[in-house]
Amino acid sequence: MDLAALARFLALPQDDLNLAALLKSPLIGLDEDQLFALAHDRGDETLWAALTRCAGDAAAFAQAHGALADLLARADFAPPFELLARVVEATGGRAAFAARLGHEAEDAVDEFLSLALDYERAHTPSLQGFLHWLDAGETVVTRDLEQGERDEVRVMTIHGSKGLQAPIVFLADTMALPPTRTPLILWPGPRGPRAPIWAPTRRLERSLDDGARAAIDAKRLEEYRRLLYVAMTRAEDRLYVCGWETQVKPKEACWYHLIEAGLAEEGAPAAFDFGGGWAGEGRRIVTGTPKPPQAAEAVAEEIETLPDWASHLPAPEPIPPRPFAPSQPSEDDPPVRTPLGADDGARFRRGLIIHRLLQSLPDLPSGKRVGAAKRFLARPGHGLDEPAREALLSETMAVLEAPEHAALFGPGSVAEVPVTGVIGDQVISGQVDRLCVTAETVTILDYKTNRPPPSEIGAVAPIYLRQMAAYRAVLRKVYPGRDVRAALLWTDGPRLMILPNTALDAHQP
Repeated sequence: MDLAALARFLALPQDDLNLAALLKSPLIGLDEDQLFALAHDRGDETLWAALTRCAGDAAAFAQAHGALADLLARADFAPPFELLARVVEATGGRAAFAARLGHEAEDAVDEFLSLALDYERAHTPSLQGFLHWLDAGETVVTRDLEQGERDEVRVMTIHGSKGLQAPIVFLADTMALPPTRTPLILWPGPRGPRAPIWAPTRRLERSLDDGARAAIDAKRLEEYRRLLYVAMTRAEDRLYVCGWETQVKPKEACWYHLIEAGLAEEGAPAAFDFGGGWAGEGRRIVTGTPKPPQAAEAVAEEIETLPDWASHLPAPEPIPPRPFAPSQPSEDDPPVRTPLGADDGARFRRGLIIHRLLQSLPDLPSGKRVGAAKRFLARPGHGLDEPAREALLSETMAVLEAPEHAALFGPGSVAEVPVTGVIGDQVISGQVDRLCVTAETVTILDYKTNRPPPSEIGAVAPIYLRQMAAYRAVLRKVYPGRDVRAALLWTDGPRLMILPNTALDAHQP
């Protein structure tokens, strides 16, 4: 709620009541006297204007104004999660919440930040939109109170304690009966009247309801007794049933008297002294006999001899080296033709377009490839005129339909294949542009875009040969007994180049 108040202030600084709540929150930390001095006798002036005016009067006001003014300056530019995360982490908001509310408050803070992040993933990130989304969702954050042992006392309602247990439970108030708030209209039902009844006076109601209101009160007392069962079964070891009397004597149907009557034959009278003048008479009831403590010698005999590994440090686990990504080599690539040359980057865009066509078109039936390619090339984002589209289509289809290339793009071939393996002590991880697997051979095809294509194998950069040799080494282990081949498709052409094994053997990982 404090973080939501901060968000509402950043959206509307003129909301005086919200700003007053924010100033007293752990985020700012003004006390009652300081807030009164700031808000009292200010006429029509808003609370934010008063804080701005009094910033020079006291260090607390100056600090509060500086922090809020800085956040207001960022609110129009930062999304909700970034803004709130800065408050929580960078400016000490988390520590302020923990100092006043305890470390349990961190659960709500983390959940609030998580909600802000979830909102940004699904909606346009605006502060006002996040607040509306938060209010509409009616989110409730609950804590798992059964996680670990805590040195604390929990004060809870019976409804809130359902499903929980504790070694010691106090039923602090067992004298009061539930309030008799009966409905204004008595509706027909199993315990209601035969027709809906609304009586302007009790006298008329008593003559008409035929005991319906008494039946409603009896139903309420049944629920009251069911809650008593829930309350008494929360204790693991000890249950203290407490209560106090006022001038009005408690009803016989209250929890205290129900428990007293039910356990009248159990236990024995006992005096209780809680210190500080709190003492009284009660009844001590023991429902089980605690086990006597075991002697230290008996406990020692039950302990088995520890295994050898318990007294030695574990051996270091093997840590694989940093994976070698062939498609992202650590050394520099060979120089490429700049996209800012005379062709204004046309060759660069041309290579990427051909790469995409060669990736996608082989998945379509051969009769539909040309139509799909034309629709793709005609997209306005490519900025291609008719002659450029025809040239790209012609070159791409020449690669796909060439007899010597057809097998690489036919059935059994797959695009964008992840490749991972261990060769010696080297972990290799990469992605092959296209993989063609047959019963006898495995062909690795990798596209090279916007590179001046070499005319012979000897001119191919060693970095590419090492990349293809690494892929070949991994796939030889995946497909033992098959001939694994490698090829480069230079899209600046385009031209397919088969890499002989002799060229790759020298770069084997």
